[in-house]
Amino acid sequence: PICLLALAPSAGISMRRALATLRWWLPHVALQLPDTASKTAGGTPGGALASANGAGGPQAGLGTSGFFTLRLDGIELTAREVDLLGEERCLNDSLIDFFMRLVVDVMAPAELRDDLFVTSTFFFQKLTSGGVANGEEGWHNVRRWTRTLPQGLLGQRFVVVPINEQNIHWWLAVVCHPRRALEQAPAAEGEPRPTTGQTPRIVCLDSAMEPPPKGRTMGFLRGYLWREWCE
Repeated sequence: PICLLALAPSAGISMRRALATLRWWLPHVALQLPDTASKTAGGTPGGALASANGAGGPQAGLGTSGFFTLRLDGIELTAREVDLLGEERCLNDSLIDFFMRLVVDVMAPAELRDDLFVTSTFFFQKLTSGGVANGEEGWHNVRRWTRTLPQGLLGQRFVVVPINEQNIHWWLAVVCHPRRALEQAPAAEGEPRPTTGQTPRIVCLDSAMEPPPKGRTMGFLRGYLWREWCE
């Protein structure tokens, strides 16, 4: 399977519905049951894999008698957080982190995954904390956050930054080709111009009918990237 979801014991009917829905949406994702669930379901112990090929639509059961939470790459969703997926509810940071990771693992083309980095939902909040005036000052707040990336943050073709506005609305800033933007020299006469897909830019993905201004956010991100480049 492309992606493996580990399930931890929980007690909530809403989680069962959520898992059935995920199986319906993502039939090629495997679910890893804990030992106790495997034994209950009549399977073999040792964290057996349950096929995610659910039948009967989103309301189909999981085929086990237990309830589970979702865990992916250390991000866990509880029953309370799954309830936030309902109508007119506000998504929290764990939901955004979880589903962004799931989208990358399941939907992103294989050739893109190594060039795509999604920051934590706390990244921009930390970048702008402590009364800093701009992204260059805020760089100190998050300077260690991307040190584990093999080529550093600027080595990524695309950097996705979740942004929370006033604790009620989420949107995404997608930084495209950050290194190219900082290294770019004026094109010599006769050289072909970069295509639209190769052009450095920051794309704002915001579903709001009246989206908030983006100037402050763009300024902080540009200042952060510049300081990251200088370091």
